[in-house]
Order: sequence, then C-alpha cells, then structure tokens
Amino acid sequence: MAEQQKPEDLDEGKMSELKTQFANQQQAAEQKKERRQALLQAVLTTDAFARLQRISMVRPQQAGAIEEFIERQFQSGQLRTRVTESALVNLLEKIAAESQTSVEIQRKGYHLDSSEDEDDAFAGL
Repeated sequence: MAEQQKPEDLDEGKMSELKTQFANQQQAAEQKKERRQALLQAVLTTDAFARLQRISMVRPQQAGAIEEFIERQFQSGQLRTRVTESALVNLLEKIAAESQTSVEIQRKGYHLDSSEDEDDAFAGL
C-alpha cells in the first residue's frame, strides 16, 4: 500500500504535477458541462430548457438525472424531435415515480379482548 504523504514531504516537482492534474481535471469537467449545456439547448425547446434550469436550482440531482437521460437518448438516436416542456414534465413524473420509496411498518399485535383485560394488565403498574 502506498503511504499517504504529508504536504511538506512532497517535493516541488510532485506538487506542481498534482496541481497540473487537478487543473486538467477541472478543465475537462468544465468542458463536459459546456458540451452538455449546448446539447440541451439544441435538443430542448426554450421553455423546456428554462424549466430544467429552474429544476436544477431546486433539485440538482433530479436535474442531473434528466440531463443524462436526454443526453443518452440523443446519442442513441432515439430523439426525433425537440423535447417540449410537456414532454419534460412527463419525464419528471416518470423519474419521480421510479425514485419513490415506500416504508412498510409492521406492528406486533397485542390485542386485548375486553376492558377487564386492560384493567388486569395494568393493575400491577
């Protein structure tokens, strides 16, 4: 296993290499984001794009999932027309329905038959 080095232990060459790698990663992420935005502007109608931007402010994870879905659909050639706002709303509803989880609570049944049993059960308290 490689030991984790302290910053003061790293030499100048290694520090500059790490800074360069970090800068390259950030630049690549920024370019990817710009390409995705350009694709979305081309594929979505103006109203749909504006709605997606508003969603991204409130629910960034949900907006990211929608962006990825639209990007995949476009790349696979499944998008024939521009995505309208109503189609985007339908997609939102579909994603929301898939992501809902349900919780089922099971309780043990301690049923008492009559009020006399209740009195007997609580008499020792």
